[in-house]
Amino acid sequence: MSPLGVLTNPDGFFDRASDDPSLVGPALVVAVVAAISAAASLPAVRAVQQAFTGEASAAGSFALVGGVVGGFVAVFVFWALYTVVFHVLATVAFDGSGSLGRLLAYVGWGHIPAVVSAGTSAVVNVVVFRAVTPPSNPQQIQGFVRSVRSQPEFLVAGVVGLVVLVWQGLVWTFAVQHSHDIDLRSAAITVAVPVGLQALWQLWNLF
Repeated sequence: MSPLGVLTNPDGFFDRASDDPSLVGPALVVAVVAAISAAASLPAVRAVQQAFTGEASAAGSFALVGGVVGGFVAVFVFWALYTVVFHVLATVAFDGSGSLGRLLAYVGWGHIPAVVSAGTSAVVNVVVFRAVTPPSNPQQIQGFVRSVRSQPEFLVAGVVGLVVLVWQGLVWTFAVQHSHDIDLRSAAITVAVPVGLQALWQLWNLF
């Protein structure tokens, strides 16, 4: 069973998936998304780092490492958070009967579409930050970030991110349905709550 079946037929993919799936495949998918996300943050963090000179250079190095590591770890944190929220809603609100481990694997597979949004962000960051002048001192960072975020390329990346989030929500709906033995409507409501909140947050930051 090809993992790409998640993209073309998520209902059939999870219907045929193991009741006791391995976490290796899903973890690799999440790791790929996390690596791309970390790489995407590198141009921005490097630009900010250049504002720290002299005695403050250590702070700049810390910001560089922290930004890249944080971008990587955040993807795994959201994987776990989404899984826990889906599990709680499905079991408490809709009397679902699936295991947390099974759902964790299924939600991990649902990160495959995120390769598109992470890749788009990486390309946009490289293009935009290659064309701007980094700040020369830490006091200019806030204004620099505001000016960069107003670039139209980031609007494109944001829209792509929202579309991919909706795509993931569709995949996760079938993941919850098949992992917790509930009807499609209940699974859709389960997924819509956290995904809807995330979409609102992304819209807020976009505009």
